[in-house]
Amino acid sequence: MNPQQPAQPTGTPANQPSPSTQPTQSGQKNTAMGIIAYIVFFVPLLTSSKNDPFVKYHVKQGWYCLLPVSDLHILRILDAICLPCHIIAGRL
Repeated sequence: MNPQQPAQPTGTPANQPSPSTQPTQSGQKNTAMGIIAYIVFFVPLLTSSKNDPFVKYHVKQGWYCLLPVSDLHILRILDAICLPCHIIAGRL
């Protein structure tokens, strides 16, 4: 061994990337589940990838994006119901 060259770790060749950096089929599946989580947030929770931290993060993000939108829709519905009632009752 040449003293000027650093020692190579045993088990992986020098020109091969480590297994953690190689894309896997499950990584691609989890990316798809992350995308689906923003469209229909509960679908990834029904699959086998529900325990993946990446999927959990995106499910939470999809839920947090849905809450304000659903709140606005509820307020618009209540306004559409209450406004005619106030007009009929003569309060406006």
